[in-house]
Amino acid sequence: MSPGSTVGLDGFNTIFYQRCWVIVKNDVVSEVQDFFTGAPLLLSFTATTIVLIPKVKNPSQYSEFRPISLCSRTNNILMKLLNNRLKSLLPSLVTLNQAALFFQIGDNILLAQEVMRSISANKKDWNVAFKLDMKKDYDRVDWSFLELILQRVGFPEWWIQHIWNYTQLLVLSPYQQISKWFL
Repeated sequence: MSPGSTVGLDGFNTIFYQRCWVIVKNDVVSEVQDFFTGAPLLLSFTATTIVLIPKVKNPSQYSEFRPISLCSRTNNILMKLLNNRLKSLLPSLVTLNQAALFFQIGDNILLAQEVMRSISANKKDWNVAFKLDMKKDYDRVDWSFLELILQRVGFPEWWIQHIWNYTQLLVLSPYQQISKWFL
């Protein structure tokens, strides 16, 4: 994790955890182990606050904000572990035409630019290009369908249960309403 990351809901950034690892290590490792053994997570661990960051000066519409999620650093550590475990499986699950899901997204941008250049050069024919706005797809996820797909793809039941429990336990709230969990 980046040492310059923002402070999480627990009030600590990555530098704190790096410098004080000897002190916090046992607590962090215990929380992560508890998660993987199926123990319920603390509310302060799963709480996430969504903060809207303006994209433009004087925003007046929701689309002019970028939402970011603030959560505890231990939550970030757990997510990093889950992501790293999934990383080795993704190439076998995602096809080449879904490459935008990987870090080589720049390849797709270059390809799109090349296609547009080719279309512009070929002025004797009619050409059409579509730009699809897919930024809202995550909002439309049918979680039961996703669980079924994970089962059909062959993910172990314990893995699906961990992901499912985690998504069900997350608490999203405006910043003013979370202070009671951290007292």
